[in-house]
Amino acid sequence: MAPAWAPCLKDTVNKGAEDAGSKARITHAEELIFPDFDIRIPIFAKEADKVYWLQKVASEFGRACIHGEFLSYKGQHGQNLVFSNALYQGVPANDIWTSNCMHPDVSHRGFGTDAADKAAPGDGMDFPSIAIAASPDSWSFQHFQDRVTHIILQGKHLTHADTTYISGKEPASTVVSALWEKLVPGAKQRVLHTSAQRWPIRAKELLFSCRAPLIHPWFAHKLAEEVGVVKWQKPLADRKVVLYCSRARDKGGRMQNGGRQFTNNDDVITALGTLLTVREQGERLEVYDINKWNDNFDSMVQYFASNVRAIIGPHGGALVNLNWAPRDIAVIEVMPSDFFSLALYEQASVLGQTYGFMQSPSVNPRNDMTVDMPELMGLVELSLGKERDGGVLHTVYEWHTDARKMM
Repeated sequence: MAPAWAPCLKDTVNKGAEDAGSKARITHAEELIFPDFDIRIPIFAKEADKVYWLQKVASEFGRACIHGEFLSYKGQHGQNLVFSNALYQGVPANDIWTSNCMHPDVSHRGFGTDAADKAAPGDGMDFPSIAIAASPDSWSFQHFQDRVTHIILQGKHLTHADTTYISGKEPASTVVSALWEKLVPGAKQRVLHTSAQRWPIRAKELLFSCRAPLIHPWFAHKLAEEVGVVKWQKPLADRKVVLYCSRARDKGGRMQNGGRQFTNNDDVITALGTLLTVREQGERLEVYDINKWNDNFDSMVQYFASNVRAIIGPHGGALVNLNWAPRDIAVIEVMPSDFFSLALYEQASVLGQTYGFMQSPSVNPRNDMTVDMPELMGLVELSLGKERDGGVLHTVYEWHTDARKMM
């Protein structure tokens, strides 16, 4: 077994603590081996977009390999470490993008040292059980979902009713607050945000589940299960809403985020409406309103799971709502030429959703775009209301077993 694997780390840390005369120990260590998987490459608006996308993936993304029409993800591990008589003094740090939870350099050192023995009682805070959830931008809609949820779900089976989660700033939206409550019942009393933390934080038991994969189907499907997508989803034939996620100003003149707007936004809305009319499938266009579900997260999940057939828009946080949609939805993302991300492609694909990609030239430093209407409408027509032949997500298992004969 490799020295970096959790059971070996346990032996190493405990030996060091014993030699130092410390009471701190790792009492439980899990090395989690996540199954390999493949996801199909996108549907493209044109061949040039496919060439561009494959070149960007090959040159800039090391976590997956291109195998024909699929991206392959192999050899992913996670770790859960439980420390006794432990101490947290802000490392790993909250809400930063270096050496934090899920970063390759995130460290378990400092929890199981004699520092916990030397911290003066009465200074700082004391808890029976804590769990570290020190993700970058843990307060944000997007990064709570793609990071903090992984940390919580991976170690949830090792927590207790009295476990307090140590996290970053207060949630920036009611959706994040609702997600906390879904995953950690009683979250208002069980999550300690930055403003309420007084270091050192001592704990009889500390859970470190920060070494969690960024992309894996297990996390995506588990989150969908936890929030009720499976309970509320309806068949594709019964879902008629095509949701356009504009980054233009809302009805009140407010804009959640700047940049990556369509300069011809009104034309896009008109063209989409016309296309749906021509298709004669009873589909209807709706424009995403970020304020629609401010006070009712369950209603938002039910809306996506029961009504939405497709989500269309420029790269941005609104498309993250694909997490609440069923497997056979179409997700169409328009990416500015001076910006590139795999995040939404990966998230949609591990859920088995149909993902379409289109590149559009950036027209200014804000990465605004003037969308080619025939290209976008062609991509919508290719993707809408269809499941891809052979599926999107393929899990890989090396042993050729017949599970039915083993039951």
